[in-house]
Amino acid sequence: MKNKRQQKKLLMKFPFREMLLLAFFLMITIAGFAQSKTVTGIVIDKTGETVIGASVLIKGTTTGVITNLDGSFTLQDVPTNGIIQVSFVGYKTVSIPVKGQSAIKVVLEEDNETLDEVVVVGYGVQKKSDLTGSVMQVKTK
Repeated sequence: MKNKRQQKKLLMKFPFREMLLLAFFLMITIAGFAQSKTVTGIVIDKTGETVIGASVLIKGTTTGVITNLDGSFTLQDVPTNGIIQVSFVGYKTVSIPVKGQSAIKVVLEEDNETLDEVVVVGYGVQKKSDLTGSVMQVKTK
């Protein structure tokens, strides 16, 4: 009689342990998938025009993309507590906490202070008849 009771207890322990172990692994797997997500968004300026070619990256990583012709972007594997940084020449860099969001709208503000740093230099040979604009010729003495 004792032998049968012990056998029943032994049989009941193994399925319970296996189920508990399976539940534990499932919880770990679900928690691992919940850590990151895909974030999509659009980058515009104050006038509502889309910003093409803006740099969008996850702060503290090298993971990033640039906006397409519509000003939109898609970032994969963004941590739920991550921060997205958006930058473009002539605009202030914007940092946005994800906070579980999957769609983000970014409005960039002009940064007039950095525009003084942009210098355009061009060299080349053209016929006078092909030019439209002002031309200045520089000669050495």
